[in-house]
Amino acid sequence: MGSYPNRVGLYCSSGKHGLLDREAWWARGEPCEVVVLPFIATWCRRAEKLSAADALRALGQVFLMREKAVAAMRKFDFLLSPTSPITAYEADEAAPGNDPEKPFEHIGFTAPFNMSEQPAWSICAGYDVDGLPIGLQIVGRRFDDVGVLRMAGAYETLRPSLRPWPEPPR
Repeated sequence: MGSYPNRVGLYCSSGKHGLLDREAWWARGEPCEVVVLPFIATWCRRAEKLSAADALRALGQVFLMREKAVAAMRKFDFLLSPTSPITAYEADEAAPGNDPEKPFEHIGFTAPFNMSEQPAWSICAGYDVDGLPIGLQIVGRRFDDVGVLRMAGAYETLRPSLRPWPEPPR
């Protein structure tokens, strides 16, 4: 896996330059390699046996999700939902539980709107009992980005004050 087995990205194989732009290596004539988390590699390998027809069927499901999400919002100006069903997971995990067979459980509230191209904003709504932030997602109709920003601004004005951001360690 190269010099950086726990990192994702392009790295100079000599390890001299760390995470850099691939074009910068090519300009210097240095070799580079792609390093991927094992979780991501395992998850991607599930697609090795899929055909082009399988890929098109999956794309059809994306378009169906888009249609359904847009239709569900027709009667509403905005949708408020949690950003995620959990507050946080370990920073060194690619997804909660680090299980490549269950990579999407934490994005169930956001994925439909990514697929439907609807503007959405995630904002801190408060904190759980452990002090971790709870995300509120504000979704608008397609092309109403300004409306979503205004709604987020209104929410920030109306909610109780949040605690100050932590200072980074020195």
